[in-house]
Order: sequence, then structure tokens, then C-alpha cells
Amino acid sequence: MTCTIIGAGRTGRGFIGRLLYESGVSFHYVESQASLVERLRQKNSYTVEFFGNTRKPVNIEGFSVQHVSDKNTIESIAYSDLVFVSVGADNLVNVGSLLAKVLSYRGSINLFPYPLYIITAENAIHPAEKLRIHIQKSYKGSTHYLITETAIFCTTIEKSKGSMDIISEDLNQIPFAAFNLSFPFELPSFLRLEKDFELLLTRKLYTYNCTSAAIAYLGHASGYLEYAEAASDPSIEILLMALYESVNHALGLDYGIDPVDKNEFACASLKKFQNKDIYDSIERNARNASRKLGPDERLLGPLRLLVKHNIAFDVLSMVIATACRYGIEHEQSMHDLLEHQGLEGILKNICFIDVDSSEARRIIDFYHDLNDSKHMRDTIFAWSTKI
Repeated sequence: MTCTIIGAGRTGRGFIGRLLYESGVSFHYVESQASLVERLRQKNSYTVEFFGNTRKPVNIEGFSVQHVSDKNTIESIAYSDLVFVSVGADNLVNVGSLLAKVLSYRGSINLFPYPLYIITAENAIHPAEKLRIHIQKSYKGSTHYLITETAIFCTTIEKSKGSMDIISEDLNQIPFAAFNLSFPFELPSFLRLEKDFELLLTRKLYTYNCTSAAIAYLGHASGYLEYAEAASDPSIEILLMALYESVNHALGLDYGIDPVDKNEFACASLKKFQNKDIYDSIERNARNASRKLGPDERLLGPLRLLVKHNIAFDVLSMVIATACRYGIEHEQSMHDLLEHQGLEGILKNICFIDVDSSEARRIIDFYHDLNDSKHMRDTIFAWSTKI
């Protein structure tokens, strides 16, 4: 088996690449960042270490790397059995154009008895469908291809700025959706078929990703720089536990999830977030606030579910208020929207919330609490005492 990994970033080389290497599968990288391609070529190897030194580092070698514009890149991808895509949701449009060229090439040589199999490894909502749409915009041929997706739970960071080496969680499986696909070859053993993948994704988005965002935005407002320290703050932890309780209750009503299972899922995520061996930053988890405030994203999706079941949503409104404040401070587009239309403009145009709704009024109230406070950490402490 030969595999291509499109995207040699943290997840691509620190998680997907490491698992393929440990599985003895031949693979190569395709990367759009020329400087990263050059550094990987010069070093020709890199090391994956593990948070807390839970196991020995793994030295990854024997791979090749191509820039997306290299002469033989299209051909190399075309001859792969599996193509993993790990580029970030905002870059899927470019990958769609690239894969359209790959499919055209496969059609021109007419050598392949089975489709091109593509697996997305993105921390995004329905990346497989988004990638399919981008491919279809550029490709009108008949060469068959199939796309499925995974759920990525593994945290990976660069060992230092600009380093090829990665520090990773010691996770060794990736849940994926088969979407009724059949494969003409044996898949790598680290790919674990998830029977109800849609439910897993919903739970991940509404609990794991929602809580991760809550820690980042409440942590930033409280003055933290390190993620685990924010997650361990007593006031923030009180708010997190209330958030878990409300969202889990709503998920149980919608999906009938076993209460013990819900609690274990939540406890496992909080344990990870508070693990100080897993060094991560507030900035990395808080950036792209405008995307995370989208109507189907990790904050507004759970909010709609709470409203649907008439479950208290004050804590989630607090988180959304802090996310808005972060976005206004760090994104020019959100700052401009505030200047011209006020916070109501952000709620209407980014979150797609009815500005006259009760949830909008609560978000606005909490936002003003933050603005009126000399020390936002005191405001968050005050919020936690009211839960």
C-alpha cells in the first residue's frame, strides 16, 4: 500500500504520518508551503515526542515530500491507494482543485480498476462533503472517487517554533466513517470504523470542541496564556461543569445517549484539557473566533439545542460573549462590524441569531458585563458564583 498525505502540518506529520510509519505503510507528503517542503527535504526525518514522556520518541524517516506545484505531484497522488487530507478547513478549496487534476490524470491513463479513496483528517464540520463540493467545481469527468472522513482528537504541537519535530498525545487510533464504502485492500489498523459516526461527530462538536472553545475564551478573558492552567482555574471549572451538564442533558434528549457514557465522555475530555503535560496555548485554541461563532459551529450549535429543549443557556451565553470579545480584539472584520452595527451586527451576521431573541439578549448582557469590568477575571468569578 502507498499513501499520500496532503498537508505536512502538525496533524499530517505528527499524527497521520506517525501512524502510517508505525504501521509500515509507505507514504509521501504533498505540501503547499515551500519553506516547509524545503526544511523537510533538507532534514529528511523528524521526531515525534509524546506529552508527559509516556513513551519513547519515534523518529520518522523514509518519506518523500513534494510541493503542490512540482512536476510529478499529480502523478504521485494518482498512483496512491489512499489519500489523506489534513490542511485545515480553510484550505480545502485548494485541495479540491488539486484533486480535480489528479482525477483528470487518472482518467487519461485509464489504468485503475477501483476509485481514488480520499480520507479527510480535519477538525471541521463535514469536511468530506465540503471537499467533494470543491472537487466538483473543477472536475467534470467520470473517473470515480470516494471520500470519507475521520474525527481527530489528537493534540499535536511543534516542539519549538519552526521545528520539524512534533510533540503529540499518545493516541493510536482514528475513528472514521465508512459511509457504506468497501475497500479493495486492507486498511491500516489504526483506522477504526465508527458505526454511528454522525453521532460521534455531534458529541465531539457539542461537548469536546464546545468545551475547548469555552476554556480558550474564558481563559483569555481571565488573563491566562497556557491552556491547561485556564482549564484548571476554579471559577472556569465551575462554568465548564455546568456547561457539560446542560449540553449532555440536551444530547440525551435528542439522541438517547446512556448517562454513564455521557459522563465518561465529558470526564475524559476535561481530564485531557487540564493535563499540564499537554502544553497548549490559549492563542492556538482561540484563534479564528469568527469561524467558531458560525451558526453550525461548536458554540451556536449547542446553543440552539439548549433553546430547543428549554434548558438554561446562561453559561454558553457567557462563553459566546467572551468569544465575541476575543474576535473583536483579534479580527479586523469583527471589529469593523462592531463599529458599524454594534454587537447586534455580529450576532446577526456571524452567528445568525435573531437579535430580539432571549439568547441574544443574554449574550449582550454578558458582553456588557465584561466591558464594564476593570478586571474580567473578577467578572468570570462573579459569573461562577451564580451557577
